[in-house]
Amino acid sequence: MESIAGVDGSAIMNQLSEIIATCGLSVVGAIVVLIVGRVAAGIIRASVRKGLTTMHTPDNVRIVVPNASVYGQTIKNFTANDPRRNDLVIGISYADDIGRAVETISRCVTSDSRFLKNPEPVIAVAELADSAVNIVVRPWCRTEDYWDLRFDLTRRIKEQIEAAGCSIPLPQRDVHLHQVGGSAA
Repeated sequence: MESIAGVDGSAIMNQLSEIIATCGLSVVGAIVVLIVGRVAAGIIRASVRKGLTTMHTPDNVRIVVPNASVYGQTIKNFTANDPRRNDLVIGISYADDIGRAVETISRCVTSDSRFLKNPEPVIAVAELADSAVNIVVRPWCRTEDYWDLRFDLTRRIKEQIEAAGCSIPLPQRDVHLHQVGGSAA
């Protein structure tokens, strides 16, 4: 960048991009939680004068980054839409009764009034994985209830699946040894 009348053009461009980035963040002012790189955080404030965005992570760590760094990233808002869908994957043993497991999980979901009846929850076999039959559990809830319900449902499903005689298997591998020349290989 060339200097014009003693002014560094790149410095002006950097300042201009910071101001534009801050204005963009102000327009998106409803952001409560966003992902910057690999960090999830809630925006506290974006400052034009300082060119910085201050955020707090869920575990209360303060992060300060240049506005242009935030503005140039994908912004993922976890609280803008209501309702939200919980997505769980529950693995059961291949020896377990799939119908019993699905019915047990369904009772866990429908017994909690915080889950919405509409849209209807999805509970279905999603995958025949290496060590388990994976069942997806996708109930809807109000955004404000999301995390409490997720934690409660995960625990309730584990307890009820086991009470119904099903098991949540650990990953496993079968190893076969072959004899080569009279000794195990």
